[in-house]
Amino acid sequence: MTDTRTLLERASDAAPEVRPDLEGVYERRARDARVARIRAGAVAGLIAIAGVAVGFNMLHSPSGTFNPGAGSAIGAPSRNIALSPDDYYFQRFNGGWGTCASWWALDDSGRLDTIVHQAGAGNCWGPMGGQTYGPGHFDSDSGAVSDLSTDPEQLMAQLRDRVQPNGASPEPYDDWGGPIEWGLIRSVGELLEAPDVAPEQKAALMVVAAELSTSVDMNTRDPQGRPAVLVTLDSEHETHRWWFDPQSHQPMDLDGFVVQAAGVVGTTDSADLTRSFVPEVHP
Repeated sequence: MTDTRTLLERASDAAPEVRPDLEGVYERRARDARVARIRAGAVAGLIAIAGVAVGFNMLHSPSGTFNPGAGSAIGAPSRNIALSPDDYYFQRFNGGWGTCASWWALDDSGRLDTIVHQAGAGNCWGPMGGQTYGPGHFDSDSGAVSDLSTDPEQLMAQLRDRVQPNGASPEPYDDWGGPIEWGLIRSVGELLEAPDVAPEQKAALMVVAAELSTSVDMNTRDPQGRPAVLVTLDSEHETHRWWFDPQSHQPMDLDGFVVQAAGVVGTTDSADLTRSFVPEVHP
């Protein structure tokens, strides 16, 4: 027993001294943590770069589509759409009841006419053969619109007031139910179709529509094959598709309300455009 103890003591004395390397452990842990942080940063960087690339491609790809609230992506019209006191804003359109034409001036004078009557589908405003209106007497059911702003932000606020119970819109949203956004979309659509809303106001309405939309496709074509911006909206349990001219921001097709021609003419007897706002579609 004594010999065994003596041998163990000698072996212990001969073995090298081993102490816990706490500093080494801490250093290895710190090094591993640094490596983990570097890897995480690299991954985050790749995700950010990918996100920027996707956003860039959406802005510049042939089918650049924006998310809701895309009004800021619309920008300003690149075509001169301002009216002078001697101009008439001419439109030829078909809303499903024949081909109609309107001439409207800033003093709220003009003319309305039916170009092609579609039997059994209703008719355009006024009698067959047309009717001319003096200053301040243009026939329209859009209500007072001369004060509508061409600034989209101010226009949105005005439209919210218009659809209130005592507002100027002919159809306040709470008369037929649904959230106020539904009322705004309906009001915007009616104003875009109205012949006595100025082109600059309609361009601002396009931006408002984009703010209310579910998506905006900046590079597509309307059902007639014309280059267009498509604004898609969900309202009243339906999906609405509105196409606008990319340069003038004027409506071209609103759920089948087709603007066949729009621009400036010199008299209420003329359809010869001195300035065109949308590519013409022949009836």
